[in-house]
Amino acid sequence: MPKCPKCGEDIDSLKLVETKETEYDVSYDEEGEALDFNQTEEWHGNPTGSVIKEEYFCPLCKTVIFDNGDAAKTFLSGIREKVIKQLYEELGREPTESEIQTSLKSIDESMG
Repeated sequence: MPKCPKCGEDIDSLKLVETKETEYDVSYDEEGEALDFNQTEEWHGNPTGSVIKEEYFCPLCKTVIFDNGDAAKTFLSGIREKVIKQLYEELGREPTESEIQTSLKSIDESMG
């Protein structure tokens, strides 16, 4: 099971927060009552309501771990651990849990 790189706890899911950009045409009368409040079709060439930012958080410590779905999927699927284990198998031995965690930490640090 993957471990949060910040708090070190085992996690089997992440929390996703999407930020969307939406444009409205708004107008008010002299008393401040809304006359028009319509969502536009497009904003800066993108369909209005488009996701402009994704953040994947640890559900326990609330730290942002990833900013894209591919990285989150790779992390949660355990692919990194499988690759590390395969590399050690090519060396003719099983990695210890400590070696796996050290390798994962090095990967996380190298990715910023």
